Amino acid sequence: MKKIDTLESIMFALESPKAANHAGVLQVFDLPARSGKAYLDRVHQALLACEPIEPFNQIPAFSPGEGPHRQQARGYDAHYHVLRLALPSPGSDEQLMEMVSGLYPGLQSPCPR
Repeated sequence: MKKIDTLESIMFALESPKAANHAGVLQVFDLPARSGKAYLDRVHQALLACEPIEPFNQIPAFSPGEGPHRQQARGYDAHYHVLRLALPSPGSDEQLMEMVSGLYPGLQSPCPR
C-alpha cells in the first residue's frame, strides 16, 4: 500500500465523471515510407502487450485508520486504455482534436470553431 499525499488526495476528491483530473496521451505518427499500415499494426500490438507499471496499475482507495492510499487495480484491460483511432483522409487537426475531446467526459474541443 502506498500512501497518497495531500495534493493527490484533493485531486481524487474533486474528480467526477464531468470533471476528470487525469491525463491521456495522443500520439501522432508519421508513417515510414514503405511500411504504412503494417508499422501501425506492430506499434499497436506492442502497446497492447505492455503490462501496466506503477502508479498506472493502481487505483485510489480509502480505509479507516489507513486514510487515502493506492491499491492494485484488478481486471486491467489494455484494449480499454490503448485505442487506435483514425480519421478519414485527409483529416484536419481540428477534426483530430474534436475526436480526441470526445474521449474525455466533460471536455470541450480545444480548437476554435
